[in-house]
Amino acid sequence: MSVSSEQRKEFILQILDREGKVNVLPLANRFMVSSETIRRDLDVLEREGQLRRVYGGAVRHSGYSPSEPPYALRKSQNAEEKRAIGRAAADWIEDG
Repeated sequence: MSVSSEQRKEFILQILDREGKVNVLPLANRFMVSSETIRRDLDVLEREGQLRRVYGGAVRHSGYSPSEPPYALRKSQNAEEKRAIGRAAADWIEDG
């Protein structure tokens, strides 16, 4: 089964929703990739705040809310608009 990294990560999240945990070796076998590849996928998902790494796999992050994307994703969304707001706000600030 040859799938992209994004497809693997989506599948991992689906398993977490269903079972609450994932293990590296079964995922590596299912996707026919190395366990290191799965660990890298899990590391990315952890940095995005979507799961928490544990020995041998991962569990759903306790602070996860499906209605709100993780901070790592939100901070890059609408970046130019956020900068424009910051510039406009800075114009109102006077020295002293």
